[in-house]
Amino acid sequence: MDIMTLVSMPVITAMAMIIVAIISFITGRLNEKYKTNLEYRTFLDIEEILSSYNVGNSPTAKVGTKLLLPLSYKKLLNFLMDKRLDSDPDFTKSNRFNYLKIRILGKSIIIGGEVKILFENNENTLIEMNLPLLQPNEEIYIPLDISFNNLWGNPEPIKEIEIKYRLQTGQSMRFMSKRTQQDHGETRTDSYEILKFFKYQKIHKYNGNDASWMYTANHE
Repeated sequence: MDIMTLVSMPVITAMAMIIVAIISFITGRLNEKYKTNLEYRTFLDIEEILSSYNVGNSPTAKVGTKLLLPLSYKKLLNFLMDKRLDSDPDFTKSNRFNYLKIRILGKSIIIGGEVKILFENNENTLIEMNLPLLQPNEEIYIPLDISFNNLWGNPEPIKEIEIKYRLQTGQSMRFMSKRTQQDHGETRTDSYEILKFFKYQKIHKYNGNDASWMYTANHE
């Protein structure tokens, strides 16, 4: 073994140790980021419910519940005022109004997002709106009534719900709910997706029949 070989062996060993340390550091950071992303991954629980006109003041609503107001809600306001129904407690307090209730499940704040609700009707009516800053376990309501001549709790059938949202970890997620109207009722496919490399990838999918809930408020 010549002198050059003896000299190079410690150098090679030192370089190898440095490379191993760098790889271990990078691997550790990646694992830490992966664990953080999993820990703060946040999902949405959605329900279509019947409630009163002032759902935000209902005893069933949590403190701080947000009511998002799409353009269709403003048209509903004008309709009720024109018909003088907004001052009729027998009308406004009965459970005849349809809402989409969204609850935040997870540890992360939702920094921003958007909601698109496509209805199954002749006009293919679409409700679009931005989400505000939302805290974990917070609830929001979106009015779904778009046909004002029949405000008796009969909802317009929904074809698709798409909700995109961003978490405080930087992850971008999407919730999709697609419905198909059939003779025996409605079938529903829900999925959650993560944005990776400019493409949404499914991480969870659920198929089944849709279920609706009625929230009954006790008014004094």
